[in-house]
Amino acid sequence: PEGSRVHCGLAYLFVYKNQLAKAGEHAGASLDASVHIGDVRGQADSHNVLGLVAYYGGQLEQAGQHFEQALGLYRQVGDLPRIAKACNNVGDCCRRLGHMERAAAHLSEGVDVAHRIGDTRDESILQQTRAELLLDQGRWEEAITHLTQALSLAEQSGMAERVIEVRLILGLAHESLGQLD
Repeated sequence: PEGSRVHCGLAYLFVYKNQLAKAGEHAGASLDASVHIGDVRGQADSHNVLGLVAYYGGQLEQAGQHFEQALGLYRQVGDLPRIAKACNNVGDCCRRLGHMERAAAHLSEGVDVAHRIGDTRDESILQQTRAELLLDQGRWEEAITHLTQALSLAEQSGMAERVIEVRLILGLAHESLGQLD
């Protein structure tokens, strides 16, 4: 299990350094090791990072498949914080692929889980992604409601990056409604 987790950690580091080929190699090694020893949590983590590699590599369908597998495995082990994160990843992929109803269902589940466990950071990103889904559908005012909630949650969690992202999207939503102030 330790070897799998080290490979998985390295995969995440290489994703964030935008070295996707190396990230994919380590994520694959992590998945192989986790499957070999029957470590369900390790398999879930490996699929999650493989999803990120595919996502940032522009392969949304493949990313969605990995995120779906990660979500199923996190459900199997009952890891609520990671279920919330995985719901966001699946929901965002579905949104970008135009599967709006599936996206909404996953995002709603994720918000419910994050709220239930008191995770304001993940609830914020889920509300942000939910708002982006509404913006894609031209539902500006509903999106603004979710973005306002996301902003409050982001501020509570102290995540400066999230606050900045939400404010940017909130500004764009107001601009789309002609609310330039």
